[in-house]
Amino acid sequence: MGMQTITRYHIPTEVIFGPGSLQLLGGEASRLGIRKIIWVTDPGPKSAGVLEPGFASLSEAGIEVVVFDQVPPDPTTQVVAQASALARELGCDGVIASGGGSGLGAGKATALLSANAGDDIREFVGKQTLPRPPLPCIAIPTTAGSGAEVSRFATAISDERTMTKLGILYMSARVAVLDPLVLKTVPRSQATASGADAWCHAIEALCSKGATPLTDALAMQAIEMINENMETSILADDMDAKGKMLMASSMANMACGNAGLGLSHAVNAPLTAYFHGHDCTPVSYGNLHAIFLPLVMEYNLPACETKLASMAAAMGLGAGGKRPRQMACASVDRVKEVLATVGAPRRLPWDSIPEDDLIQLARRILPNLGPFPNPRTPTEGELVGLFREAIRGW
Repeated sequence: MGMQTITRYHIPTEVIFGPGSLQLLGGEASRLGIRKIIWVTDPGPKSAGVLEPGFASLSEAGIEVVVFDQVPPDPTTQVVAQASALARELGCDGVIASGGGSGLGAGKATALLSANAGDDIREFVGKQTLPRPPLPCIAIPTTAGSGAEVSRFATAISDERTMTKLGILYMSARVAVLDPLVLKTVPRSQATASGADAWCHAIEALCSKGATPLTDALAMQAIEMINENMETSILADDMDAKGKMLMASSMANMACGNAGLGLSHAVNAPLTAYFHGHDCTPVSYGNLHAIFLPLVMEYNLPACETKLASMAAAMGLGAGGKRPRQMACASVDRVKEVLATVGAPRRLPWDSIPEDDLIQLARRILPNLGPFPNPRTPTEGELVGLFREAIRGW
């Protein structure tokens, strides 16, 4: 970043962090002027009982709660329409969004649609201004992964007609409540996929052409915290490590939400659409990042060697006076080591994708790389090569 460049850094969400912070929910909702709230979530955390302190706090504050707990792993515009219709019908004046990226995205989109006329969230894609501001929204992440609680986008919503993800701008929660106790029932497979997503956010932000000293500070600290805590948070069920992963996940999103994302994210949605349309074993969003992140780091290395070398130093890999290229390679090796240790997938489970399909996929991705300031711009052949590597595995 040259000193002549004008940059922006935007994080409008107030972040509350700490074990037991769900007990503050009633007070926060009251402070936002909410009397009746719709709680939009995926079914898992509610049925596990980890959200109970939040419900108790709202009840104590005299706030009525309407529960919409049917957000699926890949929410569509119809889910948002259903939740918004319920919120309007029952006169809700605020929203709690909880879950992983899906629950948080669906809840934030519900806050937007409920406050504005219309029943189709697609009308708001790409809008820079809104007719009416969204209902006040409180976001509660139940995984240490997407960081969507501090994002100004709602990107988890799929258009069921095209199975592509919609990007809805300026959809920030007013408050994010990060309570590590909520993570105690997250299944290991989910924690692994979520951790890969968070690490991908931080590393892609660090290497992005849109990076600034502000985003680098957040990204580097998040990378360090994930490096130190991912294994113990997943394998040893360590609550302190889970809390650090939750904070790192938020910081990673603050970084990538301002610096931008890279190639691992650019290929994720088209690949998801591909296996929806073909007879392929589906791979979750976070697991696609586990597969692609090390490969994309290797591809990007010539264009961001210094950044990846400084990442290695931050992770304590600098013994013996290694050269920058060796340090950068060491950072890739460390990411592979941690992902392998926690049992993340190392390859796409698809053995026989026709070459023509790979070329078509590459051609679909290339014109849409604009929003992803990856440090290297791939050719069609390089993208096909990346897919082949992902099928072979790292």
